[in-house]
Amino acid sequence: MAFVHNGITLNPNKAWTHQDGRQFPAGYILTTDIATRESIGVTMVSDVAPAYVDEEYYWTAGNPKDLDELKAKKIYDTKNHCTLVLRQSDELVTKALDKANTFAEFKAAKPAAMTTFRASMRTVSNTREAEINACTTVEQLRELFKGNAQVQQTDSEGNGVVHPDTIERQQTNEADGTGVVDAEGNAVMETVPNPIAGTPVMIANPGLATAWLMRQLNKLLATSAGS
Repeated sequence: MAFVHNGITLNPNKAWTHQDGRQFPAGYILTTDIATRESIGVTMVSDVAPAYVDEEYYWTAGNPKDLDELKAKKIYDTKNHCTLVLRQSDELVTKALDKANTFAEFKAAKPAAMTTFRASMRTVSNTREAEINACTTVEQLRELFKGNAQVQQTDSEGNGVVHPDTIERQQTNEADGTGVVDAEGNAVMETVPNPIAGTPVMIANPGLATAWLMRQLNKLLATSAGS
């Protein structure tokens, strides 16, 4: 809680001056009751945490940085990352080339997984650049790189989708728990309460960038390096 007078937050452990010029000693606010404080215009308000500002994308809350400059930096970082990752595999390619007497021998010695990795890495880098260029707002760009892995599914009107009150499931035999089927072998279904009714239906965030694929390719690089 904070003590406020005339729009100014007071430090209760320091002396302060009333708007009418009266002087109050340090600690005065803490030793008086609520009625007395309010009679001189001092009120208590809840501490409000400042709004979080992602300084990579915003100058202040609601004040985004230049979109084109942000996109240019992200594209530069993407190209640089691709170059650095491919450089890790250059040694393996060069080693295979040095040992080969012919191009055919080089192709045979070069790990197939490495060839796939290098081509895929370039594809991923190009895809990432296209994703960046497609962003029309700073908010979209930030979501591309820092959004949640999963988001709530929405319907055609933009409303959040939740799990239904009931679900269909196969009836089971009480004796042994096996599924009940009809004479033709089809499952006999029943409607039962949904244990997760009303909770959000979550899906993979379509606004995220290809970071997950980057990680998969880096795993492939590690595998190839060990072969």
